Amino acid sequence: MSLPENTSGIGTSPEDMSIAWLRDHVITCMETESRSDSTIKQFRNSFDYLETIYGPDYDVSNITHAVIWQIKEHGFQKGVSARTINTRLAYLHSAFNMLVKEDIIERNPFAHFERVKAPGGEQKALTMAQFKHFIEVLDAWPHEVARKLIRILLYTGLRRSEVLLLRREDIDFSAGVPIRFRPQNVKRRDKRRRWLLIPRGCREDIAWFLDEFTGDYPFKQCTPDCVTRWAKQILVAAGLPEHQTKSLRHTFSTRALEMGISIRDLQRYLDHSDVRVTEIYAHDLDRQDLDIDIGI
Repeated sequence: MSLPENTSGIGTSPEDMSIAWLRDHVITCMETESRSDSTIKQFRNSFDYLETIYGPDYDVSNITHAVIWQIKEHGFQKGVSARTINTRLAYLHSAFNMLVKEDIIERNPFAHFERVKAPGGEQKALTMAQFKHFIEVLDAWPHEVARKLIRILLYTGLRRSEVLLLRREDIDFSAGVPIRFRPQNVKRRDKRRRWLLIPRGCREDIAWFLDEFTGDYPFKQCTPDCVTRWAKQILVAAGLPEHQTKSLRHTFSTRALEMGISIRDLQRYLDHSDVRVTEIYAHDLDRQDLDIDIGI
């Protein structure tokens, strides 16, 4: 979740370094870089969170590492989920890291923060029984595009945008089995690619998209929000909590670890910049019987 270098020319030597100024500075830079509306909204929410503690006029150069504990405490008192608190901290880390790169402040007060753990351990991955039932409901789902896209997400662990932006030329069927494909690293918005194996559980689905749709982007048949809506509908139909589509990625990762893949290999597969993010997926291992072969 990195921010672009400051190319707007604003705020290089600001006299007013208030939280309100930082909000405008970051949002302006992201709009210049054409960042998504959802990303901008997350930053706005994070600044709102910070303002509830310090107020909009507080000088950001005076904020210390202690603000992390104040944000956590405020969240606990307001009943905010651990996931939301961690998201706010992550976006604030990115915002202040931008100031460090611009030599406006020397240190990022949000560096090396410890993630909040949900009380009792929040289960994100589907259990073995939930997984089997989800597959049964998914296989009977009438919408063919939705059924196949959700299955690809579940069996590859890719992000929604990574699946939708797969190009025809990125799929290599000529090498035989296992087939390879290389998703674009859309999260970091660079041109680096990584070759991955296509799991057995979704090879026919990927081949179907290539045969059914023409053009360079055969999988781009909907928006990411549409994929999320379909996933929620199928989860509800299966009698499961209305998780975000990221629960499918979490299920994939948890099962991969159970099958013996190392944390470092999984980190490279999921394209995480920090192995600590990948380690989150190991939290459910001692609570589940995950022996299913998902085709890694």
